[in-house]
Amino acid sequence: MFTLFLILLLVLVSGIAVAIVGFVWDRQQKSLAEIDFLRSEMANQTATHKQALARYLPIVNLDQEFQRVQAAILQLQADFQAYSRHYQDQRNQLAAEYQQSKGLFDQLKRELASIEGSLDDVSFGIYRPYFSFDTSEQFKTELERVRNAKKQLIRSNQATTCIVEWTVQGSRKEGARMQSQLAKLMLRAFNGESDAAIANVSWNNATKMEERLKYAFEAINKLGTVMQVSVTREYLDLALCELRLKFEYEEKRQQEKEEQRALRERMREEERAQRELQRAEQDATDDETRYQKLLAKAKADAAQATGERFAEIAERMRMLEADLAEAQARKERAISMAQLTRCGYIYIISNIGSFGEDTYKLGLTRRLDPMDRVRELSDASVPFNFDVHGMIYSENAPDLERELHQHFAPYRVNL
Repeated sequence: MFTLFLILLLVLVSGIAVAIVGFVWDRQQKSLAEIDFLRSEMANQTATHKQALARYLPIVNLDQEFQRVQAAILQLQADFQAYSRHYQDQRNQLAAEYQQSKGLFDQLKRELASIEGSLDDVSFGIYRPYFSFDTSEQFKTELERVRNAKKQLIRSNQATTCIVEWTVQGSRKEGARMQSQLAKLMLRAFNGESDAAIANVSWNNATKMEERLKYAFEAINKLGTVMQVSVTREYLDLALCELRLKFEYEEKRQQEKEEQRALRERMREEERAQRELQRAEQDATDDETRYQKLLAKAKADAAQATGERFAEIAERMRMLEADLAEAQARKERAISMAQLTRCGYIYIISNIGSFGEDTYKLGLTRRLDPMDRVRELSDASVPFNFDVHGMIYSENAPDLERELHQHFAPYRVNL
């Protein structure tokens, strides 16, 4: 019984063991399958990751590649700095060359402008007078004073200056002689330029000649830079003063000539007017005498006439009396105008064919018939007759003419 029990117990244990072993085996097989699946997935993921790494980051050793890239960046920075320094050097060199070329260009431009003095560069009316003398004699006196001042500067060795005491082979005397010769040469050159500018100055280049003289001063002083000899500024100021005085002196002389010419023309016009008035007075007197004689004869005839004859003589007497009254009026007007020497007519005329549109002439005439003066001007030196725009009678015609000329002076054509 006991043996049977043991056998049954053994069978039961064996069955349980087999069941357990089967369960464990089954779980093991499942685990192995899962492990194989996981290995397969890991392999797939590894391949995918390798492909991604191969596509986006084909790097074997990240540290080495980083060092290589860093070295390349440093090399690029060094190359850029070297190129930047080279570019900056070239830029500085070009800037220096530009400044030098621009300075030379400006200098040549000033030279050309001062020498050319063409009318295209002239601004009319921009010259500002420096002196206010009333007569050319005052200008002449001041001009002599300035020239004497220049001579005094030369005699006192103040026309030039030298800040260095030179010696030649140890000799101060020879150095002073060399300095004196150079100063004399520079003064001769500057005086030559000054004389040329003064001789050629005119209304259309006065300011250009001033610039030319200043340029000559700078150029000549530049030649004395090595020896440090230069013409003084005081001498330049006197030269400029002489240039301006000479120009304004010639302008004043021309103005005085124009005034004298206008005065002579006015005197001739007054003489012609006086002769015309005298002739008109004589003609009126002759007419008066003739009409008086005719009227006296008509009265004598009327005393003996009757009927229709008397009527005819009476009508003739009325006509003679009217003619006599007109002759007497002309005589009185001629005498009155002859006594009033300042009365006359201001005429306003133009000549489009000769001078163009919007150009007018204002003048004075003392003729009894002012149109005689207009006809005289039309016959003088113009191909077309003048058109009359106005005739103004005045008992003080010269003052009225002067005031009109002063009022319209800014619009004058003949400068």
